[in-house]
Amino acid sequence: MALVLLLLSTVGWRTGVKPPISIMTRGVNAYLRGNYATALRQFKPLAEKGGHAWAQYQLGVMNHLGRGVPKNRVYSHMWYNIAALKGHKNSLRRRDLMATEMTPAQIDKSQDLAIECEKKKHKGC
Repeated sequence: MALVLLLLSTVGWRTGVKPPISIMTRGVNAYLRGNYATALRQFKPLAEKGGHAWAQYQLGVMNHLGRGVPKNRVYSHMWYNIAALKGHKNSLRRRDLMATEMTPAQIDKSQDLAIECEKKKHKGC
């Protein structure tokens, strides 16, 4: 139940346009069922093409926990950072917590990746 609340409480878009509810719902339902590959297929296009902070935050969570992707602090920090820049409330806190588990070199790489991702308008991040 706590996971459901975590996922649903993070719906702070701040991008001006909410993602289509059906895509979001399919992604959340897949995640809750443990079908992380399907969740990733739903969230990634929203994060990359739509630039939705909520989906970017979810990719940070998935990279942080290794759900649907290999566990990766650098990419988790990058996605949290990108979502935080768009005003997603929990991303800033999660990004800062993630940084406590990282080396300075990892943080630098994450920040470089976030800058590159922003320049590419989130395509192929």
